[in-house]
Amino acid sequence: LMDECSDEPYIQERLGKDDYMSLIDACVERRLAQRVA
Repeated sequence: LMDECSDEPYIQERLGKDDYMSLIDACVERRLAQRVA
């Protein structure tokens, strides 16, 4: 899931920025929630 998220263009743009990891975390959480649903 982290790999899928890091491939997202809007996350790629943030690479190296302060919020990069939090964007990945949020993306992973969303995808996990979708999988469970």
